[in-house]
Amino acid sequence: MKPQFQHAATTSFALWLDHHFVYKAEAYSNKTGAFYYMPDSRLPEYPTDPSNGLISYNSEYKQWVYDSDAGGAVIPSGVYIDTGDGNYNFCNRGESGLRLDFENGRVLLSGAYFPSNYNSLSITGSFAVKDINVYLADDTEENLVVQNKYNVNSRTTPAYGAGTGLPAYEQVAPAAFCSMERTINTPFALGGEDLTHLYYRVVFFAENLYILDGSMGVCADSFNMGVTRINYNDFPLDEYGDLKTGGFSYSETVKNSAEVPKLMFIDDVKSSKISDRLTKTTNPDLYLGFVDFEVNQARFPRSS
Repeated sequence: MKPQFQHAATTSFALWLDHHFVYKAEAYSNKTGAFYYMPDSRLPEYPTDPSNGLISYNSEYKQWVYDSDAGGAVIPSGVYIDTGDGNYNFCNRGESGLRLDFENGRVLLSGAYFPSNYNSLSITGSFAVKDINVYLADDTEENLVVQNKYNVNSRTTPAYGAGTGLPAYEQVAPAAFCSMERTINTPFALGGEDLTHLYYRVVFFAENLYILDGSMGVCADSFNMGVTRINYNDFPLDEYGDLKTGGFSYSETVKNSAEVPKLMFIDDVKSSKISDRLTKTTNPDLYLGFVDFEVNQARFPRSS
C-alpha cells in the first residue's frame, strides 16, 4: 500500500510535537559521555559479516535531539575514538562508516576498520538528550498504561543504562506515545470538500510532576496552532536512525513542504492526569497523563 493521507498526517503530527518540545519548551539537556560496545543481532554484525558488518556502541541516554531549530542543543556530527594508543581522534559522520543513531542514542561503525579491537574501542561524544522521548505508539492505550513496562532512563542520574549503555530499540521513559484514535470526514463546502477530523491521543510517562505538568501545559497552549503536513517520505531519519541528509531543520522542512493542502489546525486540546493511586499500582517511578488533540484539515478525499 502506498502512503495514505493518515500516514503523512500522523508522521507530521509527531514531528511537530517533537519540535514543539525541543524548540518552544527547550526540553533537552546537553550531555557528554562514553559509549559502550553492545552487539546488535538485527544488523549485519562484524565479524560474522567481515565486509559489511557493523559494530554498535551505545550511550547511556536516548533519544537525541536532531532538530537544528533547538539553538542551544548540541547536535553531534561525530565522536572521539581511541583505538588503543591513548589518543582520542575525532571521527566525522561517514568516516570509518560512522552513523549516528539519534533514535537509539548510539553510534554505528564499520567493523572492517577495526579488525583487531572492534569490541574494545574507547568512544566519547557530546549530544543533546530530549527531556521527553516521542514515539508513535505500537500498542493499545490500555496496554501502555496497565502494563507500564518502560524502564526509566533518568535525565539526571541514569541508573538504567549507566556504565553499560541502553539496549537498542527499547522504548524508555520519560516519553510521549502518540496514536491516532479515530478519523471522521464531515461535509465542508460545495464541490466535494470535506473537513477531516483527526483525533490524536498522547500518553505521557514522566519521571516527575514538573516534566509532566510542563509537557501537558505546552500541549494545551498549542490550541489554534497550525501543523504543517510533511510528505511521508520526507521523515528526516533513515533506517539506521541517522539523518538522511546530514542535517535537519523543522522550520526549513515545513517551509519547503509541497503538500497540498499544507496546513492542519489544532481545534481542540484536552488534558488529564492519572491518579497517584493508580500510578503507584502500575509504576511508582512514573507520573502518567493524557492529552487529546483534535486536528482538522479541509481536503478533497475523493479526488483522483
